[in-house]
Amino acid sequence: MCTQRVLDSWENPKVIALNGANFIASCITKNDEYGFMHQKIDEKHETYTMKEEGKRENYQLFFLLKDGQMIANEKVMDYLN
Repeated sequence: MCTQRVLDSWENPKVIALNGANFIASCITKNDEYGFMHQKIDEKHETYTMKEEGKRENYQLFFLLKDGQMIANEKVMDYLN
């Protein structure tokens, strides 16, 4: 038997892909009507390597701004001020 879980509008699915011997997880969070991020941010992009016991490695965080720029987490505050 196969079941399907339907996500509610506020949930952000994680995509998991096998890359060699590693599982890579990615998640895109939209800054929509439920948005809690700065108004210039359109999406938050997270990527990391999944490890045992829920640990993460190689975590990367980027923001897609509404003007189309993709900015790394370390530099996003420079663009929002």
